[in-house]
Amino acid sequence: MMSDSKLHTMPACGRCDPAGGRRQRLQWRCGAVCLAVVLAGALPAACEPVLLDRVVARVNDRVITQSDVEEFLAGNGASDPAAWKAAVLELVDRTVLLLAAERQGVEIPDEQVTRELERLGVSPRELGLSEELVRKRISDELTVRAFVEARLSAGAMEPSLDELRQHYGKIGKRFVKPEKVTLRIIALGVGPEDARDQVRLKAEDILAMLKEGEDFAALSRKHSTGAIAARDGLVGAVERSALKPGLAAELEGLEAGANTGVIELERGFQIVKLEERDPQRLMSFEEVRGVVRQSLMRLRQQQALQKLIVRFKREVTVEIRD
Repeated sequence: MMSDSKLHTMPACGRCDPAGGRRQRLQWRCGAVCLAVVLAGALPAACEPVLLDRVVARVNDRVITQSDVEEFLAGNGASDPAAWKAAVLELVDRTVLLLAAERQGVEIPDEQVTRELERLGVSPRELGLSEELVRKRISDELTVRAFVEARLSAGAMEPSLDELRQHYGKIGKRFVKPEKVTLRIIALGVGPEDARDQVRLKAEDILAMLKEGEDFAALSRKHSTGAIAARDGLVGAVERSALKPGLAAELEGLEAGANTGVIELERGFQIVKLEERDPQRLMSFEEVRGVVRQSLMRLRQQQALQKLIVRFKREVTVEIRD
């Protein structure tokens, strides 16, 4: 690490700087290349060179400036010292791969750059940038993407069934299927002209009918107010964590097929039947096999990418400044 605090200089006006009065950077993510437009504030209008940015890192003759890091962090919503250090290292890695790709003759056709520019839906003129600068930055990102993808063959990383099962054994605890309850309700609303006590008495009469063995669905269809009556009171499966605390407490310890008593609400009264309870459980390997495969493939790609970066770092000079 060096403590050099030299500032990177560049011309400031549209005639001297191809970026005009604004700057753009297209971000790159280690392990998953993406393009995202990030704009900085307006630059001074003078034509003489100005002190613009402090250089925080250098890879051969390519510099990474303070504003590069700040823009990268702005896209990630983080700014603490650890995030700053990680951003610098990630931008260094990106530059290492770009230089390696250039040395090995990776070229992106102009037509591909044009398609990517159209896909992004950005207009250099609207952003106050020169088309040359925008195309160069897009070309750089596509160059890194092509270089990495050519060396990270998905087929070579395809895991076997045994490897998938071993990976599931390591991460299987993540796949918790939350408890769900299937509910049916009898809902009695209290309208502006209704006497609340009368509606309560009606709910208690219905509860008595249930205790005598009458069908819950039929009673809901006959007595419920609102659209729920047309569904015979069926709410369907709901995650228990999504229930209001009061209702969740009423269902605590209730067996499938049983119903609550009369529950008083702000707008009326309910009686709730627990049709079915699907308890919380770990999902089986077969249920999450596709997700496990994606996780293992992503891990292998990240590991392979890091090896690639380490390999090509040996061919360049990297300098990171405090």
